Amino acid sequence: MRITSFQKAIQLQFDTLARKVIDCTVKDYEREIGRRAKHELTFSDLSETEINCIGKTDEYFSDLTSFKVLGEIIHVLDDRLYATLKCLSERKRDIILMYYFLDMTDEEISNFFQIARSTATRNRANALKEIRRLIKEEMKDDEINS
Repeated sequence: MRITSFQKAIQLQFDTLARKVIDCTVKDYEREIGRRAKHELTFSDLSETEINCIGKTDEYFSDLTSFKVLGEIIHVLDDRLYATLKCLSERKRDIILMYYFLDMTDEEISNFFQIARSTATRNRANALKEIRRLIKEEMKDDEINS
């Protein structure tokens, strides 16, 4: 069976069109690779802090330590913070937990303890100073033991 000149012309047109499609697809792919290369980094190019921000650490209920304040259980994941809060008096610890974990204002805290607002503010400030002091002492102890 012989191919006519008309069939030959159609075949050449199809071949030309197929080549154009393939060439355009390759160019699109190469452009996309170039665009991605501008925005992507390899893991070896990332700093340690950036790598740590990428991941997520699982939190298990057994790892949590907790305090009970106003009938609510407040979970503290950080062991150092838990140990430091445990060293505070119960009233100072409750004030810190109410303010930072239950989002209560000094006025709400003072109403609960039936004290002046300035006293609640002062107790919170003193508790924070004590927490800083205890953490600094613990850090110094860690450096000495290392």
